[in-house]
Amino acid sequence: NSFCTLLAKSEMSEAAGFTLRERCDIAAELAARQRAIQADPEGETDVRPVTVQAPMVRCSRAAFRRTCQLWGTDVAYTHMFMAESIGRSAEAREAEVSFIAGERNIVAQIASKNPSEAAAAAVELAPYVDAIDINCGCPQRWAIAEGIGSALMQSPQTVSEVVKAVWRTADIPCVVKTRVFEDAARSVDWARQQEAAGARWVTIHGRLPTDPPSHPVRWETVKTVRESLSVPTV
Repeated sequence: NSFCTLLAKSEMSEAAGFTLRERCDIAAELAARQRAIQADPEGETDVRPVTVQAPMVRCSRAAFRRTCQLWGTDVAYTHMFMAESIGRSAEAREAEVSFIAGERNIVAQIASKNPSEAAAAAVELAPYVDAIDINCGCPQRWAIAEGIGSALMQSPQTVSEVVKAVWRTADIPCVVKTRVFEDAARSVDWARQQEAAGARWVTIHGRLPTDPPSHPVRWETVKTVRESLSVPTV
């Protein structure tokens, strides 16, 4: 593409200054915007919510992220990386991981139920992104069978251990993406556990893992969770 330089993982360390990029504090920006919006319920100021490009299978790669940011998104997620592969295999990193020089406000999403594997993947990704997201919302049968994605909603303590391992080992903000439970109180408890573990924000897909995409979003549950946390919500 004429508007960017695409760097494969093996080339990144040779890109002048690229590995020394200053990390963006996405959590602080989310919190500041949310406070400003809450303080102006009538919408009299020009403050707008942070716009986030979601992690999408086979979509959220470098050129797509860059295109979305050119059209105004503030934060961009990668597609989901399998932590075990990214942490252990140079071939997997070469095949799956790429960034554009100068990308900002980038969140790498990983799937893992193993704290040490998640931490190893985070160490590999940390020089090039601004946060690591733990996928606890994927409803696909293969992911649930592997004990990752939305299966992790049933194991909040495991998620907490993964979150702690990531930010303690890789020295990078760790966040989580999840779905909701039928019981809003369970959603609140789950999110609070991740906040206590050090998650810098929580992204909530307001549907159950079993809900089809056409099911209405459970906005009341999302609101309840948001109002119960001190960290920002997306």
